[in-house]
Amino acid sequence: MNTDVIQQIENLLHIERFSDAKKMAGQYASEYPEDGYAYALLCRAFLGLDDVSNADRAVKNALSLAPDEAYFAFLMSKVCLRKKHFEPARYYAEQANKLEPENEYYLMQLMYMHLQNGELKQAKVVIDQILKLFPNSFEAHQAKGELCQKLEQYDQAAKHFEVALKYSPEDDYLQYSLAYCHLESKQYHEAVVHMFNLVKRLPSDQGYSRELFRMISRYKSKSPLKGEIFWQNLPPECEVFYAHYLEANGFFNRWASWLTGTAWLGGFAVLIWLFSFV
Repeated sequence: MNTDVIQQIENLLHIERFSDAKKMAGQYASEYPEDGYAYALLCRAFLGLDDVSNADRAVKNALSLAPDEAYFAFLMSKVCLRKKHFEPARYYAEQANKLEPENEYYLMQLMYMHLQNGELKQAKVVIDQILKLFPNSFEAHQAKGELCQKLEQYDQAAKHFEVALKYSPEDDYLQYSLAYCHLESKQYHEAVVHMFNLVKRLPSDQGYSRELFRMISRYKSKSPLKGEIFWQNLPPECEVFYAHYLEANGFFNRWASWLTGTAWLGGFAVLIWLFSFV
């Protein structure tokens, strides 16, 4: 085993230079044909190149050399998943966890396989196990948030998205997911604040701006606070954003309505003119 070469291949995989990693891993496997890890590296390079067939051959070589290696079972699960062979993918994920039961990545793969098979309760058991073992895992908190969101447990989902955001505070997906969960929990103020922070960071994103306008509108309709008292309850720029968005889109809607009406009247006039010849 040449640890320097292995580290170089690992580095190439990390920076997604998959073609170079494939070349080096292939050379390494030819020099050390009895080293299962060489084929595991080759498998990862092929997966990065979306060459699932060769990834499958490589990981099978690795497993033939070391059938009780948890990492090889884990890779086989990933390959089967890419091939959409869900039952074998779950089987190998289970094997990896039997061989090494407290590995975060193997547990995450098993949890994901339960989700793929619609087994939400089993997925929840696994993700709770991950969080017990790794309470500071960003991936685990994000996954638990997504799972709770699927189960419509929005309060719980929001708690886990909030923890995940501490580790990745500028993650747009997490920020939006948190705002959405607050909205569904009828925590309108929190939903608007989080959505506003996202729009403030990405002002050119029309989809997020539309969502913020929708959330503010919903909050306005539900809140007992009215007028200036309502706006004082939110970040100062929210009122300006709402007014500008309403004005811009109000004009657009009026313009679209005018065009639609004009087209309809024009078409009606043409019909009358045609019928005059009948």
